Amino acid sequence: QGYYFLLAYFLAQEALGPWLSPAARRIIRAREVKVWSMWTGVYRKGFGYMDFCRCMEGGEFYSHVGKNMRLAGFSKRHFLRTMFNSSSAQHHLMRQQQCRETPLSGFFPEAALTMMFTTGCVPGDVGMAALLLQNCVLEQDIQKVLLLHDTMFRMSTLAADCQDSKFWPFTVRDTATQYARVIWELARRPNGRAP
Repeated sequence: QGYYFLLAYFLAQEALGPWLSPAARRIIRAREVKVWSMWTGVYRKGFGYMDFCRCMEGGEFYSHVGKNMRLAGFSKRHFLRTMFNSSSAQHHLMRQQQCRETPLSGFFPEAALTMMFTTGCVPGDVGMAALLLQNCVLEQDIQKVLLLHDTMFRMSTLAADCQDSKFWPFTVRDTATQYARVIWELARRPNGRAP
């Protein structure tokens, strides 16, 4: 249930966005630290101290994921433009991901929960999911897009206190706000239809 409350928090920000002043946004962002630290407290109570960002253990694999994210231009202003430009190297990098080949069952919350508690490098697995997500966007598979956003959002709560946004070109907040934006965009469409 806690996931849904956290998601509702970000959805409310997305819905109220046009009416929030810059000062109100700053206040909300400042208080968000407590929201994320609450998740750290929940996991510590349940599992003791666990480092969910042990990315050195799978060093070569996760280093490759991070490299591909940077090559793809994640967090750059031109990211979307180059991703949809079929002549760009970034577009071809996204096309190499395996959205169509991955069975739908691999995207369900049960699979996400299994991954959550077997991974040692949450940021790396979220990064891998983000690369796959872009391929699902290019494939226009909205169901897999939504399920991947949900997986990334759930997993990011594990890394709230250890995500290194200097190495990984995204933050835990990015995963939450992107998921909220997708849901809000679909909710605003007639009958919730995908484009």
